[in-house]
Amino acid sequence: MDIGHCILGYRSALVDKHKIHAVQFYQWQKLLFEEGAVVFERKPNSHNVRRQDTVKDEKIEQLEAKIKNKNDVMAELLQKACSLGSLRIRAKKE
Repeated sequence: MDIGHCILGYRSALVDKHKIHAVQFYQWQKLLFEEGAVVFERKPNSHNVRRQDTVKDEKIEQLEAKIKNKNDVMAELLQKACSLGSLRIRAKKE
């Protein structure tokens, strides 16, 4: 038995058990497929919004710390490169 027969059998059992017309079943099925995702969407409420804001703020702080660290490392490397460059220039002059 393929999946189509299983679904048809299930539909038939539901229609028979609840005494509804097959047309009604298909209308409900169509509505579920078209708009069913709304049921699973997270509704914003004050708690969710605060939590999401907190997560965003923490992420921003984390990224700002990474940028500061990167800038510190770049400054240190640039300083070392400049001091090496000045040593090379002095060595050439001597």
